[in-house]
Amino acid sequence: MKMRHPHVVPLGTQAIEIMKEVREITRAKSVDDYLFPNVRDSSRPMAATTINAVLIRAGFNHERLFRAHGARGTFSTWAYEQGFTPLAVERQLAHVEKNRVSRAYNKAEFLPERQRMMQDWGDYLQILASLDVPRDSLTPLLEFPLN
Repeated sequence: MKMRHPHVVPLGTQAIEIMKEVREITRAKSVDDYLFPNVRDSSRPMAATTINAVLIRAGFNHERLFRAHGARGTFSTWAYEQGFTPLAVERQLAHVEKNRVSRAYNKAEFLPERQRMMQDWGDYLQILASLDVPRDSLTPLLEFPLN
């Protein structure tokens, strides 16, 4: 759900496996249970700020290092570079068409392309996770100018 509209999100096999593991950890029993519940009230979703708080606790405690919204930008850039159509990429990100006429006429979900996109993204992340890159060989983002 985004902006009070349902948002269908296709997932790759890797994401589905992670969701199954999370379901076991959080003891979500039905499809109505949140996979990421609020710690104080499990009938509500996790707070929007939780991911950034986790990143800060993990050592990404400077705004220039990484924030949750940066993952969306990284994904968007990757998807465009892979040649996925702009409409499918924007729909996957739940962005709303700015042109009112286009928004009124085009209700396409682009599900087959978005399913392929998310599987390719999962495959890409799996490859990155398998790389043996020494942590000290990574250049901190603070060394790069931001403008």
